[in-house]
Amino acid sequence: LTQLRTDRNSNNAARQPSSLTMGQSTSKPKNKAGPSVVRAKIERAAKTGILSLAEHNLAEMPDALMQAKGLGGGAPSKLKTLDLSSNRLAALPPGLSVQYPNLKTLKAPRNRLERLPSLGSLEAATAIDLSENALSARVVDQAFSGGSSVALTSLVLRRNPLGAVPRAVTSFPSLRTLDLSACGLSGTLEWGDGILAALLELIVDDNAIDALPDTLPARAPRLKRLSLERNRVTSIPAAVLESPTLDRLDLKGNPGLTKAAFLQLPGVEAFLDRRQKTRSKDIAGGALGDLGVCGLD
Repeated sequence: LTQLRTDRNSNNAARQPSSLTMGQSTSKPKNKAGPSVVRAKIERAAKTGILSLAEHNLAEMPDALMQAKGLGGGAPSKLKTLDLSSNRLAALPPGLSVQYPNLKTLKAPRNRLERLPSLGSLEAATAIDLSENALSARVVDQAFSGGSSVALTSLVLRRNPLGAVPRAVTSFPSLRTLDLSACGLSGTLEWGDGILAALLELIVDDNAIDALPDTLPARAPRLKRLSLERNRVTSIPAAVLESPTLDRLDLKGNPGLTKAAFLQLPGVEAFLDRRQKTRSKDIAGGALGDLGVCGLD
């Protein structure tokens, strides 16, 4: 019996490749993010206009992206969607606006971006997501200077160390959604002298904002939703509560503002009445309404 076990072990060892070492596998890895896969995606994108290189462990843009027919070689690209999410990119390629003039959606969250090329001439872009990078407000302002992203409706910059609201946001005449959550904002919520004329939704959760200006309704005249969760707000100006368009406030996680204190604020009745009318319409349409008081319950 001992001899039989020895013979079996010898036969098994003989069948193993001589170069195999501890921890190696005899099966070939299924690499879905290798150079050949990237090249194939780029070639397809020349036809579809959609390129996703998310989670490809890229530290820089692939050379093939500039060489593929229809996506480079000096000719303007027909690319409409570019997804670079969850890579290791420290920068985006220079000349992005020139190379991809038809780009509508640019996604580059969860990278290591510290600088940006000029993005101001992306006139066709409607949505840009640069969240979870290392961008400052100055870098964002410089990227969008000297151009006009006239079609941009959604800009997501959450979890960047901005330190302030980029003044460039007021240069987007069609901007409807702006997310600046966890961007190191503090003090009074301000963005220079510009007006966010089309803005409907402003999300500034997880900052250290402690006050809103009375001029907010004039600076964002169409604002419907303002989310201030987990900040340091202790009061809401009457001018904000009485704004005729505002019908949603998210105030959860502000230690200095209780439900009881909120309900005593000047202008709160007008806000709650407006919110109730919107809620009734939503419920009539089949949506589930928010039954709380701005998250303060």
